[in-house]
Amino acid sequence: MIDPDLIREVSFTPEEAEVKMVLTTPFCPYGPMLTNQIRSVSEQAAEMPVKVTVLPDKWEAPPGLR
Repeated sequence: MIDPDLIREVSFTPEEAEVKMVLTTPFCPYGPMLTNQIRSVSEQAAEMPVKVTVLPDKWEAPPGLR
């Protein structure tokens, strides 16, 4: 299994639920599909509306390329 580490934080309170995530690139063509899919699955699991927030992510070179 590959984990691209897109989900950064999940928070639930009695009033709301939120998933904070990043995309693989700032212009990821699958961004809208991913956020809609995450919202749909999260709302099924949480049984409440879920806000999906896409966080800005600063690209950092892997250690071998620094």
